[in-house]
Amino acid sequence: MPDGVVPVQNLFSAVANAETGAFKDPFIRTVANKVPGGSSAYGPLQVTGTLASDYLNRFRNLFDHNEVDYLKKFTNQAGLFLRHGNMKGKLPDYNPAFDYGGSGILNSPQDKSMYTNVFNKVLGHSYTNRAGGNLNNFLDMWRGKLEPSYNNKVMQQLNKRSSENFESKEIMRKEAIMKGFIKAASQAGLTEGEAIDLFKYSAGPIGSLMGVHAGNIVGNQDKGQLK
Repeated sequence: MPDGVVPVQNLFSAVANAETGAFKDPFIRTVANKVPGGSSAYGPLQVTGTLASDYLNRFRNLFDHNEVDYLKKFTNQAGLFLRHGNMKGKLPDYNPAFDYGGSGILNSPQDKSMYTNVFNKVLGHSYTNRAGGNLNNFLDMWRGKLEPSYNNKVMQQLNKRSSENFESKEIMRKEAIMKGFIKAASQAGLTEGEAIDLFKYSAGPIGSLMGVHAGNIVGNQDKGQLK
């Protein structure tokens, strides 16, 4: 499990991967058409109309007026999902966009952007306030049931993101050290090659491993990238 509080953007990505990562376009209605009573789950996070309506009614202060309008459209669409689901050949005005696996109608670039904005807030509030920052409790609540395989899938994605973030920060930290060292060496009159060699010798294994980066950094001095 990731240490500490999980950033909302990482949680969004991990949940979306578990919910709709297998689909080319995640902005679809759920394909689970055997759910008793039907399901209106939609989009990357597979948010239901029930959850959207709950946040619209009880936590409206979290959203600006554009986001409130979007939530209203979202709950209206959820109603259409439930009306058209499994109704091909049975409903006079049947629309496949509202059936299971359908695209819905909130799939413009603006709608997709609003989905991310609105449900980032819902996700963060659910995780922090309603689940008390407990990741397992949040996932059980989000999924609506205890499902260890689902939780593990989300955890694996979060651990991957955490590892990638750590490695990225380490590279940035080491490059910052190199920049400072090579700039000082150059100002002391050393040539580019001498500065790199000295860095390798002084930094030991790290310097040897990142010597190629050192060469690139020194090469960029003339382009004004070391300031």
